[in-house]
Amino acid sequence: RPNPAMALLSEFRRRYPGVRINASFGNWHQVTTALYEQRCDAIILTGVPQDEALNRVAYMEQRAIALVPARHTLAVRGKPVSLHELADQPLIFRTEHSLTQTAVNRAMKAAGLDLEPALRLGEREAVYEAVLQGLGIGFMFELAVTRDDPAVLRLPITEVEETFVEHVACLTRNMRRREVRALMALVG
Repeated sequence: RPNPAMALLSEFRRRYPGVRINASFGNWHQVTTALYEQRCDAIILTGVPQDEALNRVAYMEQRAIALVPARHTLAVRGKPVSLHELADQPLIFRTEHSLTQTAVNRAMKAAGLDLEPALRLGEREAVYEAVLQGLGIGFMFELAVTRDDPAVLRLPITEVEETFVEHVACLTRNMRRREVRALMALVG
Protein backbone atom coordinates (compact mmCIF):
# COMPACT_ATOMS: atom_id res chain seq x y z
CA ARG A 1 0.00 0.00 0.00
CA PRO A 2 1.52 3.30 -1.03
CA ASN A 3 2.11 6.16 1.37
CA PRO A 4 -0.68 8.72 0.73
CA ALA A 5 1.75 11.56 0.09
CA MET A 6 3.88 9.52 -2.31
CA ALA A 7 0.83 8.22 -4.17
CA LEU A 8 -0.40 11.78 -4.68
CA LEU A 9 3.02 13.06 -5.73
CA SER A 10 3.38 10.16 -8.15
CA GLU A 11 0.07 10.99 -9.83
CA PHE A 12 0.93 14.70 -9.91
CA ARG A 13 4.31 13.89 -11.49
CA ARG A 14 2.64 11.62 -14.07
CA ARG A 15 0.26 14.42 -15.10
CA TYR A 16 2.78 17.25 -14.90
CA PRO A 17 6.21 15.76 -15.70
CA GLY A 18 7.83 19.16 -16.22
CA VAL A 19 7.16 20.40 -12.70
CA ARG A 20 10.06 19.94 -10.29
CA ILE A 21 9.02 18.66 -6.86
CA ASN A 22 10.96 19.11 -3.63
CA ALA A 23 9.38 17.11 -0.81
CA SER A 24 10.24 17.15 2.89
CA PHE A 25 8.78 15.17 5.76
CA GLY A 26 8.34 16.07 9.41
CA ASN A 27 6.02 16.00 12.36
CA TRP A 28 2.82 18.04 12.52
CA HIS A 29 4.50 21.10 14.03
CA GLN A 30 7.38 21.12 11.53
CA VAL A 31 5.09 20.76 8.52
CA THR A 32 2.56 23.41 9.54
CA THR A 33 5.35 25.84 10.45
CA ALA A 34 6.99 25.31 7.06
CA LEU A 35 3.72 26.16 5.33
CA TYR A 36 3.01 29.31 7.36
CA GLU A 37 6.63 30.46 6.95
CA GLN A 38 6.31 29.84 3.18
CA ARG A 39 9.16 27.32 3.07
CA CYS A 40 6.85 25.08 1.04
CA ASP A 41 3.98 25.62 -1.39
CA ALA A 42 1.63 22.92 -0.10
CA ILE A 43 1.42 20.22 2.55
CA ILE A 44 -0.11 16.78 2.85
CA LEU A 45 -0.88 16.36 6.52
CA THR A 46 -3.23 14.80 9.03
CA GLY A 47 -4.94 17.44 11.15
CA VAL A 48 -4.44 20.59 9.08
CA PRO A 49 -5.73 23.56 11.12
CA GLN A 50 -8.98 25.23 10.17
CA ASP A 51 -7.74 28.66 9.23
CA GLU A 52 -9.02 31.27 6.77
CA ALA A 53 -5.44 31.73 5.57
CA LEU A 54 -5.44 28.13 4.32
CA ASN A 55 -7.12 26.37 1.44
CA ARG A 56 -7.46 22.70 2.37
CA VAL A 57 -9.00 19.68 0.70
CA ALA A 58 -9.74 16.38 2.46
CA TYR A 59 -7.71 13.54 0.98
CA MET A 60 -8.35 10.50 3.23
CA GLU A 61 -9.07 9.40 6.81
CA GLN A 62 -7.02 7.29 9.17
CA ARG A 63 -6.70 6.25 12.81
CA ALA A 64 -3.84 5.76 15.21
CA ILE A 65 -2.89 2.08 15.54
CA ALA A 66 -0.48 0.03 17.61
CA LEU A 67 2.67 -1.40 16.04
CA VAL A 68 3.39 -4.71 17.77
CA PRO A 69 6.27 -7.14 17.25
CA ALA A 70 4.78 -10.17 15.44
CA ARG A 71 5.97 -12.64 18.11
CA HIS A 72 4.43 -10.66 20.97
CA THR A 73 1.47 -12.38 22.67
CA LEU A 74 -0.79 -9.43 21.77
CA ALA A 75 0.12 -9.86 18.10
CA VAL A 76 -0.17 -13.64 18.03
CA ARG A 77 -3.83 -13.55 19.04
CA GLY A 78 -4.52 -11.27 16.04
CA LYS A 79 -7.23 -9.00 17.43
CA PRO A 80 -7.46 -5.33 18.43
CA VAL A 81 -5.46 -4.29 21.48
CA SER A 82 -6.71 -2.29 24.46
CA LEU A 83 -4.61 0.47 25.98
CA HIS A 84 -5.27 -1.20 29.35
CA GLU A 85 -3.38 -4.27 28.09
CA LEU A 86 -0.37 -2.07 27.39
CA ALA A 87 0.06 -0.78 30.96
CA ASP A 88 2.85 -3.26 31.74
CA GLN A 89 4.44 -3.24 28.28
CA PRO A 90 7.47 -1.26 27.09
CA LEU A 91 5.94 1.51 25.01
CA ILE A 92 7.49 3.69 22.33
CA PHE A 93 6.06 7.21 22.12
CA ARG A 94 6.59 10.01 19.65
CA THR A 95 7.45 13.57 20.72
CA GLU A 96 4.82 15.98 22.00
CA HIS A 97 4.62 17.71 18.60
CA SER A 98 3.40 14.51 16.96
CA LEU A 99 -0.29 14.35 16.12
CA THR A 100 -0.08 10.57 16.49
CA GLN A 101 1.10 10.99 20.07
CA THR A 102 -1.60 13.57 20.72
CA ALA A 103 -4.23 11.07 19.55
CA VAL A 104 -2.80 8.30 21.74
CA ASN A 105 -2.56 10.68 24.73
CA ARG A 106 -6.22 11.69 24.31
CA ALA A 107 -7.29 8.05 24.16
CA MET A 108 -5.23 7.25 27.27
CA LYS A 109 -6.73 10.17 29.17
CA ALA A 110 -10.27 9.16 28.18
CA ALA A 111 -9.50 5.61 29.37
CA GLY A 112 -8.18 6.93 32.69
CA LEU A 113 -4.64 5.80 31.93
CA ASP A 114 -1.31 7.55 32.43
CA LEU A 115 1.15 5.34 30.59
CA GLU A 116 4.83 6.20 30.44
CA PRO A 117 7.09 5.33 27.51
CA ALA A 118 10.20 3.19 27.77
CA LEU A 119 11.49 5.12 24.75
CA ARG A 120 10.53 8.40 23.07
CA LEU A 121 11.49 8.95 19.42
CA GLY A 122 11.06 11.87 17.06
CA GLU A 123 10.54 10.17 13.73
CA ARG A 124 7.89 7.64 12.67
CA GLU A 125 10.48 5.55 10.84
CA ALA A 126 12.49 5.33 14.07
CA VAL A 127 9.38 4.11 15.91
CA TYR A 128 8.80 1.44 13.29
CA GLU A 129 12.45 0.34 13.42
CA ALA A 130 12.37 0.21 17.24
CA VAL A 131 9.32 -2.07 17.13
CA LEU A 132 10.98 -4.19 14.45
CA GLN A 133 14.00 -4.58 16.75
CA GLY A 134 11.74 -5.67 19.64
CA LEU A 135 12.20 -2.58 21.80
CA GLY A 136 8.49 -2.24 22.53
CA ILE A 137 5.06 -1.38 21.18
CA GLY A 138 4.73 1.82 19.18
CA PHE A 139 1.94 3.93 17.75
CA MET A 140 1.42 5.38 14.31
CA PHE A 141 -1.29 6.51 11.93
CA GLU A 142 -2.27 3.47 9.88
CA LEU A 143 -0.98 4.86 6.57
CA ALA A 144 2.05 6.72 7.91
CA VAL A 145 4.67 4.12 7.01
CA THR A 146 4.31 1.78 4.08
CA ARG A 147 6.95 -0.72 5.14
CA ASP A 148 5.29 -4.10 5.30
CA ASP A 149 7.56 -6.30 7.35
CA PRO A 150 6.01 -9.56 8.64
CA ALA A 151 7.85 -8.99 11.94
CA VAL A 152 5.61 -5.98 12.76
CA LEU A 153 1.82 -6.15 13.03
CA ARG A 154 -0.49 -3.16 12.86
CA LEU A 155 -3.32 -3.59 15.33
CA PRO A 156 -6.36 -1.39 15.91
CA ILE A 157 -6.62 0.12 19.40
CA THR A 158 -10.05 -0.42 20.96
CA GLU A 159 -10.06 2.98 22.72
CA VAL A 160 -9.09 4.93 19.59
CA GLU A 161 -12.30 5.73 17.77
CA GLU A 162 -11.25 9.15 16.53
CA THR A 163 -10.44 9.34 12.84
CA PHE A 164 -8.12 11.98 11.50
CA VAL A 165 -8.48 13.53 8.09
CA GLU A 166 -5.42 13.81 5.89
CA HIS A 167 -5.62 17.08 3.97
CA VAL A 168 -3.74 18.67 1.15
CA ALA A 169 -3.41 22.34 2.02
CA CYS A 170 -1.77 25.52 0.88
CA LEU A 171 -1.83 29.16 1.84
CA THR A 172 -4.91 30.64 0.17
CA ARG A 173 -2.77 33.30 -1.53
CA ASN A 174 -0.73 30.52 -3.19
CA MET A 175 -3.79 29.32 -5.11
CA ARG A 176 -2.90 31.87 -7.79
CA ARG A 177 0.12 29.70 -8.66
CA ARG A 178 -0.67 27.25 -11.46
CA GLU A 179 1.24 24.31 -9.89
CA VAL A 180 -0.49 24.72 -6.54
CA ARG A 181 -3.93 24.96 -8.17
CA ALA A 182 -3.16 21.79 -10.13
CA LEU A 183 -2.20 19.88 -6.99
CA MET A 184 -5.30 21.02 -5.11
CA ALA A 185 -7.53 20.15 -8.12
CA LEU A 186 -6.01 16.67 -8.26
CA VAL A 187 -7.29 15.99 -4.74
CA GLY A 188 -10.62 17.79 -4.88
